[in-house]
Amino acid sequence: MSDKNETQDVKNYSAVNTTKNTMGCGIGRNSSKVFKEKYVIALALLQYKKIVKEVINKISPEFLTDANLRRIYTKIIEIVNSTGENMCHSIIRNFEDTKDIECLAEIMCIDINSCDKLKLLTELEMDFKKAKYENRKQEILKLLSDENVSEEEKSLLSIELNQILKKLSESFLLPTHA
Repeated sequence: MSDKNETQDVKNYSAVNTTKNTMGCGIGRNSSKVFKEKYVIALALLQYKKIVKEVINKISPEFLTDANLRRIYTKIIEIVNSTGENMCHSIIRNFEDTKDIECLAEIMCIDINSCDKLKLLTELEMDFKKAKYENRKQEILKLLSDENVSEEEKSLLSIELNQILKKLSESFLLPTHA
């Protein structure tokens, strides 16, 4: 990640902390995906086994778009599931790549102790699901305009598109209550 992007993330974080439009821990809806993905890993590194299990159950590695963070998160999940261990120092011992260790050290510096971790997890999960639905919606719209797609396939795609639009309107566009 470039210094420019990191600087923008810090600006987003600072701007969000001065407004009421925050997620459970000062992450704004406009923060970058990578910034949010780092928070997922920070939650997965918590010492609270119940929360770690919730993170692993609710946020699949496929939601993470950054390949390095997805690989790190996948390995953390494997470690937690195979050993039951969720202590940061034990998990880091399982990583050999210096860049991964540096990334984990940076993530461990994220202060999430004072935030509502379950609210943060819920909001991150919703953001990732919304992004997944939006991406699929765009794929379907592109396929629907493709002349090489059969009418039968277009009909099935239209049904899927309607289901996605319904999920987006029901789950993500309803006002949240603070």
